[in-house]
Amino acid sequence: MLKLVPISSTLKSRPELLEAAQNNPSEFARILQSLRSSVFPGQQTDHPLDAQSQERIEAQIRQQNVEENLATAMEYHPESFGSVTMLYIPCYDNQYYGPSTDNIVTERCAKRSGLDRLLDTRFAGIAKGVGTSRILGRVHSVQLEMGGLFLPCTITVIEGDGPDMLLGLDMLRRHQCCVDLSRNVLAVNGVDIPFLPESEIPKD
Repeated sequence: MLKLVPISSTLKSRPELLEAAQNNPSEFARILQSLRSSVFPGQQTDHPLDAQSQERIEAQIRQQNVEENLATAMEYHPESFGSVTMLYIPCYDNQYYGPSTDNIVTERCAKRSGLDRLLDTRFAGIAKGVGTSRILGRVHSVQLEMGGLFLPCTITVIEGDGPDMLLGLDMLRRHQCCVDLSRNVLAVNGVDIPFLPESEIPKD
């Protein structure tokens, strides 16, 4: 059975506690904390207003908010938890590329297409985005064929693997391209170029 001891009895038996209560609130809190720890040795007895307790409470609230946000996302837009396939179109030397601010091709694609002989290495550098890649240089003028159209553009050649080519925002703007997801096409100068179905996207 739990026996409740009146605070007045505790103060009488602990004169230092009585004096601290009258003259030194912080010392009173420390002594009281020590008493609580001795009475309930396995129980969390931190003062709810101290810094560590506040940090724990804040972390618990934050985690609760995260869980609620996750539950909302899973209920109202579960598609965001699936994998997203890039958009690919057939173009240029029968290789497949998808729609970066610059047109980007990999080194292997440039070599296969013979564009490496036109590479201007004065434009070498580092490309930064989600990751980093080494820029080997730039080819200033290329005729890109897609959907029966021949479109002049500039390409940047980078080191590494990945999609052979990325169509850049500069080109999409110059040729008034429209990514029409309702019809699943890339519209260029009145020509609709269908995006490849996932089953037809070549695996690297």
